[in-house]
Amino acid sequence: MEFFIIFIFIIYHFPHTTYTSLHSAINYFDKQLNTIFEQHSRFRVIDKSLQDVFNRKIENEKVDFLTDSEEVYKRVQQFFADKIHAVQMLTETTERVSKESLNLMRNIEFMDFYPRLQDGVGQYKINEEICNNHLVQFNKSDVTGEYWKEGRGSNYFKHNKVSGIHLAVEAYKCQPEVIKDVNWTSHNDILETFRRNEVEDRYISRQYIGTYSGVTRIYPAIPWIIEPKEYTFDIFDPRYRPWFVMAESAPKDVLFLLDFSGSAKGQTQHLTKMTVLNILATLNPSDYINAVWFNSRRELVMKNCFEGFVPATSRNKRLLRSLLENLEDRDQAFVGPAIEYSYEQFKNLNDLNDTYSSNGHKLIMLFTDGIEEWPTGVIENYTETNTDNIRIFGFSMGYGIGEQPSLDWIACKTDAEYAIINSIAAVRLQSRFYLSKLSEVLSYVYRSSSSILTRPIIFTPPYMDAQKHGPVTTLSIPILNYTNGEDSKGFIGIAAVDYKLNTLKNVINLKNSNFYAFLIDNNGIVYYHPKMKLPKNDIYMIRRTACYNIQNPYRHTKKIQYGFTNEEVLKLMSLSDSISTIDILEIEFNTPIFDEFRKMMIDKRCGEVIEDGDREYRCLVLENTPLVLGFVHQLQEPFFKLKNNDGKMNVHPSFNDITFYYTDVKRFCNISLDHLTNVERIQEITSRTNERCKKEEKIFFSYLNGLSSWVNSWYGKRDIKVKGNNLCNNALYIPRDFSLQYYKFSFVQTRKHITAVFPKCSQNDFLDYMEDLKFDFHKHRIYPKLQFVIHNDGIATIKNILTKDGDIKLANVGVDWSLHFIDEFFKNLTYKNTNWNICFKKNYECYIVTKDSFVIASSKVNYFNHLFDDYNLYNEMKRTGLVSQVEYSNYQLECPSARFFNKAPTASSGTKLKDTIHIFFYFCKSFIKYLYWWIFVPTSIVESQPKIVDNNNCTYNKRNTNEYCAKKQTFFKLNVHSEKEIQFVLENNCTISLKIYPFNESDLYLFVKNSPCHNHEIHQDGSIVKEYDANILNDCLLLKPKYRRIREDLDYTRYHYKEEPRDCPSSSSCILINIKILPTLLLAKYIFYIFF
Repeated sequence: MEFFIIFIFIIYHFPHTTYTSLHSAINYFDKQLNTIFEQHSRFRVIDKSLQDVFNRKIENEKVDFLTDSEEVYKRVQQFFADKIHAVQMLTETTERVSKESLNLMRNIEFMDFYPRLQDGVGQYKINEEICNNHLVQFNKSDVTGEYWKEGRGSNYFKHNKVSGIHLAVEAYKCQPEVIKDVNWTSHNDILETFRRNEVEDRYISRQYIGTYSGVTRIYPAIPWIIEPKEYTFDIFDPRYRPWFVMAESAPKDVLFLLDFSGSAKGQTQHLTKMTVLNILATLNPSDYINAVWFNSRRELVMKNCFEGFVPATSRNKRLLRSLLENLEDRDQAFVGPAIEYSYEQFKNLNDLNDTYSSNGHKLIMLFTDGIEEWPTGVIENYTETNTDNIRIFGFSMGYGIGEQPSLDWIACKTDAEYAIINSIAAVRLQSRFYLSKLSEVLSYVYRSSSSILTRPIIFTPPYMDAQKHGPVTTLSIPILNYTNGEDSKGFIGIAAVDYKLNTLKNVINLKNSNFYAFLIDNNGIVYYHPKMKLPKNDIYMIRRTACYNIQNPYRHTKKIQYGFTNEEVLKLMSLSDSISTIDILEIEFNTPIFDEFRKMMIDKRCGEVIEDGDREYRCLVLENTPLVLGFVHQLQEPFFKLKNNDGKMNVHPSFNDITFYYTDVKRFCNISLDHLTNVERIQEITSRTNERCKKEEKIFFSYLNGLSSWVNSWYGKRDIKVKGNNLCNNALYIPRDFSLQYYKFSFVQTRKHITAVFPKCSQNDFLDYMEDLKFDFHKHRIYPKLQFVIHNDGIATIKNILTKDGDIKLANVGVDWSLHFIDEFFKNLTYKNTNWNICFKKNYECYIVTKDSFVIASSKVNYFNHLFDDYNLYNEMKRTGLVSQVEYSNYQLECPSARFFNKAPTASSGTKLKDTIHIFFYFCKSFIKYLYWWIFVPTSIVESQPKIVDNNNCTYNKRNTNEYCAKKQTFFKLNVHSEKEIQFVLENNCTISLKIYPFNESDLYLFVKNSPCHNHEIHQDGSIVKEYDANILNDCLLLKPKYRRIREDLDYTRYHYKEEPRDCPSSSSCILINIKILPTLLLAKYIFYIFF
């Protein structure tokens, strides 16, 4: 009887006993894991130090969103008002001075005629006396000359601000137009305007006058940097700068009509693609682009992406030039149907809104190596039946092609022009010839108003200054031409002023990290945002072709400037936007409410506060600009300030050889840090502080003092005599209780953008970690538990340091471990431990799972995957709401170029069977070719990127084919706050049960799964796995235009009655067809109309 009672007692109480022992085991594991974390992170050391520094000395800072945003708005509005006034005054002065000076020079004979004695035929040459006198003055102002660099000494420009001249490489110093432009831009009135603008607005970076002769007058000017001179070609030219090309014409819709017939292959096709590349460099997001290829067929180049015109953003221009590499030249060209097809693309715009068209000029850029059949009927029928005429600019392409009367006739009949591009040297100069016609139209409109104040001011999107001044935005206005008096046409140049983005950042000057501002224009393009990724300061508009290894297969037999190259080289040459344009939806969290807020900003419906969960938005319109100032207030975490900021403080940072500091602060107390790496900046900051700076940045320096004890805890300030990375593998310097196999580094992240890291040799691992976490859409908010973030090759464990009351987060303390660490720790702790018996029973399995649904430890299988790897389990958890899915896209990344490997031609192919065979053959040939170069050729041969060392020797870096890209990642979050148990039935009627136990001190969960199913295979959903991995978003998928409005103050006049008509060549010659080729043409035409 007693035995029976004991048996019943065990039966009823054994589950409770197991339950209790498992809880104890979980708690013990949790505490042990936290103990290891505190040892590896020195958490208690930094916690005590920061508590001593900040406890009872800080308080929550209340944000008055309306008042604070109004104060920022007033500062930014005044900032731009000063720039607008400066560029208007500069334009008014230059226009008056140029008119007066050119009038005085009208009667000067710059050229002398030198006849030959025998026949009187001769040539004109520049007058030597005029040229010599000009060169004396020119050399004194030439910023690239020896006198400018050496004659005045290195300290001269620190104390004297003068104007200087830069001349484009294609221009001749004694060219009459150059002499005139140098003369009138050196007028004292212009110099006085430069100086007055600088006095009235200290935030102006530089002021410019760019002319059509290639002269740039710069103030303040310093010696021009061309380094190293032996390998660097200066290709700076004002006519190709954004502030110049944007100001000289109205917005435009451009359709590239490209001849891809068999006769246009090889070098001709190469010239065509490079000319398109150069024309794209003259376009901006207010312009729209489209492209059609034609031979015996015609089709949109971007057909499979979007059928219509798209804004000329950086991404869209990159996609177009990439798709051109996909086309194959073949068959015979029929230009008539191609032009008719192009007209249809413009007709489709008639019923569309501002989102799909610039509402400005409508242009067709026709590229061909010859037209056998004049399209007289197509063009005359269109011009007679449509008032909305379209200009067709012709490009005669190919070596030795020369003049084409047919192209001349087409351009003339459509009020356009045509150009001949018969060599690579002509590409750059002729790529902007079409702008002369458009600027003529705009100049006639401006001449009808005598006031410069009525002219709209152009605001360029941010771009990189050519002389290491960093990211800038420029305001510009065109200057009317008075070379021939009042009868002149066009512009003589562009006046401009610019400001640095860092200066604007200081003007906004938001101390509260939960409250920030940004700028967008009428297109939704970002002009400033604290999260905007910017390139490093460098020299732009240069070419360093001497430093490329021509043995590289990607450059062999190619012209370096125009061959396969990476995005970085194109940016340096200004053939690609130096700062990629980005929409505000691609930086901010894209919620339905923020999408609507973007539309409100573009429509300028601003003022009220918009609520979006834990965020608030507000916008304010900047008067007399196309810009709108937006504000974001993050409510999730309070910000703090010092209660007393009056007393002096002693800054005592600690530095040693085994730790390092990291910061992304680029400017501190008016000290520029752009020239330094993120690791070097803290030492520069601490070496150049003063009392005013210490008072302004007292919290920053308080953090720096607080980090000292943590830095010193890693062996203090001792000098460590270890070379290279041996420190990371040496147990003498890594603490003995740390596992060298699993430990990577420790760090402390503060709210003032300072991070201290140990050990120093893990710098690359830490930087990779920072790069990986760009995918992490959530910030580590106030949270008492130990948090886990999985990245490429590690597990980052992070814990907050909170104030005593727990209201304010002071810092994140973290350790980075290898992926296998927690799994090994779990297996060692549970092995032969009776409290974990349930994990080793038949049909049972235990997982340790993070908040993000990563499996980081398992009782049976050593793998590190995700819950969705078991689709049945994931699907049931999603159905019951235990897991949620969030997508996040990052549009500011760098990825291997999609053009790195040649693509198979698909767009202009013939039959499907023939195409399939051709594509397969093409792929195999390319694959074998590149496989050989990748595997069998020594690395030293294929290293191709230029690197200039101090002694000006030319070496080669490893290949870098990165370009800007977008990636999408899907995050999964567990919504479990207490113990949960679920059951679900598979298709074979097998029941699976799952119990989830949350940890107390860590953001982890124990999953105990019971699966009695025999031979049960885990089913994986490949689409989810693919979706979860960071997938590159194809530019093609992002091509559809976003909502925008035209800028209403711009002039959109497309034709002007004062345009001078010219005599067009006769089209009658088009019917004089050689009788021998007539049957061939008729047969080809018959086949074309039957099959196409």
